[in-house]
Amino acid sequence: MSTQILRPNGAGTETNIAGQYPTSGEHWDKVDEATPDDSSTYVRHNLTSYATDTYALPAGEGVGGIDKVTVYARCYGISGNYNYARTVIRTHSTLYEGTEHNIAYNWEDLSTEYQLNPNTSQPWTWAEVDALEAGVALKSSSSGSFFAICTQVYVEVTYFTEMSKSSSDAGQGEDSVAVLWKGTEDKDTFTHDIGSGVDAVAILDKPPSTYYTAFFVEKFTGTKAYNRPFWTHSIPDTRWWREPVPFDLSSEYGLAIARYGDYCWLSTPNGVWRAKLTEESIDLTADVLSVRQELGESQGKLTVELRNDDGRYASPGSGDRSVLDIGCQLEVSPGCVTPQGNEISSGPAFWLESYEHTSAAGKASLILRASDGWGLIENWRARHQFRWNKTSNEMSVKDILAFVLARVGLKLEVISQSSVITSYYPDFTIHPNNRGEILISRLLSFVPDVLFIEGNKAYLVNPQSFDSSVYAYGSAHPIIAGNYRKGAWKLNRLQVEGYDPVGDEPVIVDSFAWSEIAHHYDRLSQIEDRNIDTVSKAEQRGEAYLRQAEIESSGGAIQIPVNCGQQLYDVVDITDSRAGLSGEKRRVLGLVLIYNPRRGEYEQRLSLGAV
Repeated sequence: MSTQILRPNGAGTETNIAGQYPTSGEHWDKVDEATPDDSSTYVRHNLTSYATDTYALPAGEGVGGIDKVTVYARCYGISGNYNYARTVIRTHSTLYEGTEHNIAYNWEDLSTEYQLNPNTSQPWTWAEVDALEAGVALKSSSSGSFFAICTQVYVEVTYFTEMSKSSSDAGQGEDSVAVLWKGTEDKDTFTHDIGSGVDAVAILDKPPSTYYTAFFVEKFTGTKAYNRPFWTHSIPDTRWWREPVPFDLSSEYGLAIARYGDYCWLSTPNGVWRAKLTEESIDLTADVLSVRQELGESQGKLTVELRNDDGRYASPGSGDRSVLDIGCQLEVSPGCVTPQGNEISSGPAFWLESYEHTSAAGKASLILRASDGWGLIENWRARHQFRWNKTSNEMSVKDILAFVLARVGLKLEVISQSSVITSYYPDFTIHPNNRGEILISRLLSFVPDVLFIEGNKAYLVNPQSFDSSVYAYGSAHPIIAGNYRKGAWKLNRLQVEGYDPVGDEPVIVDSFAWSEIAHHYDRLSQIEDRNIDTVSKAEQRGEAYLRQAEIESSGGAIQIPVNCGQQLYDVVDITDSRAGLSGEKRRVLGLVLIYNPRRGEYEQRLSLGAV
């Protein structure tokens, strides 16, 4: 995997931002520097509607397939929280904007990642990169002295090193493709991602998808030698692969894989296997007696009770219930009865861990117990050692996080992210038998960002104290019951110690929450991390820990009628006159959904924290 940085080298199609500093020259040369010069050169805007600049870029020089295109912009707000910015790209004569960011007094590095071209929904081509324009959109909520400014824009193209490969038609028509990767370069690339000794790899893809299934043979020459096939699959639209799984076969020469119609075929000289490519499912809705769904910051659980009075679920995993077996995916879609009829929203997914038959007093039921992606993370163990950034910047915290999540089978998506998570390159080692949740916790300890999981995706969020509310409870959406706690921060002073290898001296920085210290004296926590080699990195780490302490200092919960669209880490307004709250902002840190029609229950309980 290689990268190329493209910086502005001329004006693009759009030049609408109001001003620039200094006034001489062009807009594009105020944002083209490799090292940001911040307040020395920039474009600026102080009007209440968005204005957009796009800039011409040099042609790409890479070869091989493109993994993703990421646009970056470094922005700042003059005069407080009244300025906004978005990244912008122009492709196929169409503008595409990133998420809106409220930019305040600190420089903020915005980024938007495009794994597919947003115009074609297909992987990027080099011709599209050559024609690409990138830029920024700025606005202020009040004219005059409020300015949104941008000092740097650039594009990073991540692409695969071109590989030699031979392909063959499997004899089943044009849509059957079997690919055998050969050669040292191919083997090294695949070994780096998979982590096993690879002799030959059979790859099956299903165009136009970017999802691949792979079989390879691991050859071990130790005390008990073996030639064992493994299989794995790529994480859609990424360069990552799931942890390989051993296949119940001893084979020296590997397996051939192809597809035809709705089936995938796997073959060796002495065996043939067939599997369906289409998903199979059954609808359990009519048999549901109760549901309890729990979503938290590091776990998700589901309990479903199904009626079984006539023995319809006596043999799950067989017959017409064959899909309902240990390991299957359960999807829960809450909904409401509206004037338009029954309406539902897509909900989270869980994986069935166990089931239990109950029988008493003439009644019988089947109880399903499942966990979400946090359960996958908890049950994963590293098989091999990996190390990054020992001598050079190879993978940022975000990249390593995406790698670990992919091994579990989850794709990392971004709702919002800090600048630290894409710019911090710690010397990080994964050792064999390291636990998934420990690795995720270590990586998140480096940054202010948090994760929540829905289905096969893990979503990255950077909680900000100025985040806007997305919903309100207490007026149109009533609160059945509530409790609200406000307490002292568990820590209000953080001392971070790192090491500067250039100066050969320690880096020691204190971060303080002065108002908390005034009330409770100092509650000190000390962190030592030799990856921290600058004062700026130490300050960022300290502020991240203090932010988490602030969020956890407030608590409580509300009981409400179900809101199908509620998500973890959303900011909501709480109005409860009995508790003296009017439009009070809280962050959602946990959700429990309860459905039990026998008791007339259909409600949610939200755990709350500070914003």
